[in-house]
Order: sequence, then structure tokens, then C-alpha cells
Amino acid sequence: MKLLLGTMILVSSMSWAGAKEDKKEPGAEMARLEAEIKTLSADKSCNQNEDCDKVGMGNRLCGGPAYFEVFSKLHTNTATMQKLAEQHRKAAQEFNKTQNSGMVGICAMAPVPEVFCQSGQCVAKKAKMRTLKAF
Repeated sequence: MKLLLGTMILVSSMSWAGAKEDKKEPGAEMARLEAEIKTLSADKSCNQNEDCDKVGMGNRLCGGPAYFEVFSKLHTNTATMQKLAEQHRKAAQEFNKTQNSGMVGICAMAPVPEVFCQSGQCVAKKAKMRTLKAF
């Protein structure tokens, strides 16, 4: 009986330790995803404006993306880019919940840039920052 109880405790503690190791640190996951997205979107070459696109990245404390990543649809799979950006948004949201507890950030919408092909490269035209006004 003691052997059975000891084995159960050992297995239980190993399962708990393994579960703890499987949980990814939100900040590390954000960094990993951002590096993967930057690598995926590195080739920004284009022929025309329609070759260029953008995805929202991160998560502001009051909602919305923190910034936008520009990429070339000629060299980047749009569905893959959107999937990774969504994973990055969720990791940033989790990071904000766990690491920024009690912090206050500006409630400004990240400007959605216009993307276009300039000199054979996808670029973004910076848009003006918009803040939310209280009534």
C-alpha cells in the first residue's frame, strides 16, 4: 500500500512538473513569434501596390494592434502571416494580463498605414495617431 501511494505521489508530481514546463512564457512566446514573422516578411519586394499587405501585431492595453507589419504577398503566404499575427496578438494579450497588471497605457488606436510598392519594395505610409476622446 505504501509503495502504491508513493508511486501515485511521484507520478502526480511528475505530471504537474511537466504541465508547468509545457506552459509557455507569454513574453518569450511573443519574441519567438515576432522573430518568425520578421523572417517570414523579410523579402518585401514587389511589382505593384496590390503585391503589398499588412497585418496588425501585438495588443494595446485598451485593445487593438500595437503596430502593423508590412509584407509582400509575392513572397509571403498571407494566411500563414495572419495566423502568426493572431498568435502574436494572443500572446501579447496574455502578457498584458500577467505582466502589466495595474498598468495604465494610452488609449490610442495604432494608425492603420496605407501600404504600397515604392522602388520595388513594399512600404507603409505613416498615418496620424488617433486618440479616443471621452464624452
